[in-house]
Formats: sequence, C-alpha cells, structure tokens
Amino acid sequence: MMMKYLRKILILIFLSIFIFSVYNLYKIFYEYKQNKDVYNDIGEIVVKEDKEIQIKNEEYLALKEINEDYLFWISIPETNINYPVVKSKNNEEYLYKNFKGEENKGGCLFVDSRNVSEEDDNIIIHGHNMKDKSMFGTLSKLLTSEYLNKNNKIYLYLENKILEYEIFSVYVNDGSFDPYKTNFNTDEEFNEYINTVRKKSYYNLDYADDGNRNIITLSTCTNATGDERTIVNAKLVSTKDI
Repeated sequence: MMMKYLRKILILIFLSIFIFSVYNLYKIFYEYKQNKDVYNDIGEIVVKEDKEIQIKNEEYLALKEINEDYLFWISIPETNINYPVVKSKNNEEYLYKNFKGEENKGGCLFVDSRNVSEEDDNIIIHGHNMKDKSMFGTLSKLLTSEYLNKNNKIYLYLENKILEYEIFSVYVNDGSFDPYKTNFNTDEEFNEYINTVRKKSYYNLDYADDGNRNIITLSTCTNATGDERTIVNAKLVSTKDI
C-alpha cells in the first residue's frame, strides 16, 4: 500500500516538472516569435521593394517616433544582423526591452552609454547572443574564415547617409583586456589599441589606416563563461550620401 502511494506521489512530481518545463519552453519560444514579429514590422519601414535599406528623413522620423532613443540602423551581409540601434543613459535599459519598449529577453541592440556621440573614436555596440540567431546571435559567424572570405563589411545607416566599415579584427575576449574604450587622448594611444586588437584577431586582416580615428566595436557574450565576449572591430572606409 505504501509503495503504491509513493508511486503516485512520484508520478505527480514528475508530471509537475514536465508541465513546468513545457510551460517554460512555450514562454521562451513565444518571446522569440514576439521579438521577431516586432523587428519584422520595424524592418518594413526601411527595407524597400528592391530589398535595399533606405533611411532618409521620412524613415528616420518614423523610427524616432517609435523610439526616441533610436540612433542608426546596422546591417551585416550574410548574417541575420539587420536591426535598429538605440542609445540610453545606461547599459541596462535595453538588455530586456525591445525597440518598441516591450519587455523581452531579446532586448535591442544598443550603443554603449560611455559613447558621447557618433563622432567618437570607437562606437561600441552591444547585443545578446540569442539562441534563435536573432540580435547578435550570428555575430560568431564573423569568427570564421569562410565568412570573412565572402564578406568583411558592416554597414551603418544614418539619416541620409550610409557608412561602410571594413572588419579588421575578430576574436573572443576572456575579460583580461578592456576593448570598450570610446575615445583616445592621442594618435599613439589609438594606434596601440589597434595593434592590440589586431594581435588578438584570429586572422591577419588588413587595417585601412587613413590617419582618422573612426572604428566600431561589436560585442556579444559567447554563452560559455560570464566574462567571455565575441568582439568584432571594423574601420570606416567610405561614406555615401543618399
């Protein structure tokens, strides 16, 4: 009798665990779909019929109306990275809040709060490494030579302007180096930073040195340890007015 009673208790416990697990999975996948739908809707504002991204005054104002923290749009060919980027007063606000201000674990791509303006020497962009490959979930593709042989460009779309960047360093940072310096006091200090990240790079990539201090740093967690981050550095190589 006692064994029969214990068996029923165990069945109830395992059933409860199963239902709880199913509920959590449903919640996770629901949030994935919710965020995907949000960014698909926003993408319709800037992606035209020819699939080209265009952000002129009309598109810029439309994005600003949705979120006043909007700064620019980022797109990386051959990845899923094609999103608006925001900037807040801190680096926590958009960790779990999407572009429309809704609570979501996918959050939003955001510029580091230590950046003062788009004229900073190094613009730092953070994003989650999502398991559904959204946000910066495909940034790790840039760590492979197969990808870099196909594309080594990153594009930022400002109002009436397209900035083209060329990747010059890709690596995983273990926390022993601080890659998040936004401005440099001297050219020597800037060049030291460039040399350091190029040495850390998995590949010997060209750096288009034109004497100007205008790079971007993309950063996302690796999901391996708390301190590890996938880091991608790129140099501004061209500006196009539209």
